[in-house]
Amino acid sequence: ARNVSGATFVCWSARRAPYWQETESKSRPYNLMKITFPAAVAAILMTSCTMNNPLLVESDAPYGAPAFDKIKLEHYEPAFEEAIAQYNKEIDAIVANEEAPSFENTVAALDRSGKLLADVEGVFFNLLETDGTDEMMEIAERVTNKITECSDNIMLNADLFARVKAVKENQDLQANLGAA
Repeated sequence: ARNVSGATFVCWSARRAPYWQETESKSRPYNLMKITFPAAVAAILMTSCTMNNPLLVESDAPYGAPAFDKIKLEHYEPAFEEAIAQYNKEIDAIVANEEAPSFENTVAALDRSGKLLADVEGVFFNLLETDGTDEMMEIAERVTNKITECSDNIMLNADLFARVKAVKENQDLQANLGAA
């Protein structure tokens, strides 16, 4: 195996050089296809799962209620993964904001973040309690660790804490100046 920029490339055959070192032009396309084809298939499947996943699209049901009749077991884990990824992006955007920390761009933005994850969790865990199956319990075991890790990463994010602390200190300063 060879690690390049965080990606690990595995040599397909112990007797042959990895595709990036081969000199034979005949075998290069074959080895490249071994890596490219599975990646393309995975990208297509992930895109189609996201587009056809009722947990990840806005419902047309009254009051935005989830489309329970369309939700299947195979929708839950991709929905959790997408929701966690989106939540992490929202937190990263708050931390990366170059403006001075304010209530709106830090605290309010933090409060608005994670809506998709909350929606997916709400549907899944409520259905787990009412109509839980062994398969749903297995999904719950797998996704609970991911949700906990996501939450821990947010709660222990030093840069996010620094922004929230700056907002609080600025409010305290404004309150003290107003009282004087």
